[in-house]
Amino acid sequence: AHTYTFHSRSSRNRRLTVNERIRRLIAEEEKKGTGIFVLEAALMTEPVYREMMDEIWYIYAEKQVRFQRLRTDRGYSDEKTASMMSSQVTEETYRDFCDLTIDNSREFEKTKVQIDCALSNMKNRYDRR
Repeated sequence: AHTYTFHSRSSRNRRLTVNERIRRLIAEEEKKGTGIFVLEAALMTEPVYREMMDEIWYIYAEKQVRFQRLRTDRGYSDEKTASMMSSQVTEETYRDFCDLTIDNSREFEKTKVQIDCALSNMKNRYDRR
């Protein structure tokens, strides 16, 4: 996996830079003949992503689960975690924007089953095209 960091003085310029890089990555994968290309990002509700992606999935976790994971996995304080979560778009926004919701509130095996099923369904849809 690659991690890209973009620095810019304005959020608009930073967003443009990230979007340009995403477009290039998608084009590179299409040239390679990649069947499924997955892009993970926290803020995929901007209309520009709808233009770039065939499908957008929302990986959901209950609020208290997200809170605990941020504290445990990233070492964030309660205050930082609460601040971060309060600045996010609403769950309803994600659900309305995305094509599919995967529940990641429980153990990973249950999430994996949902993802495997969704990938199989997606493959069947695109194989018929």
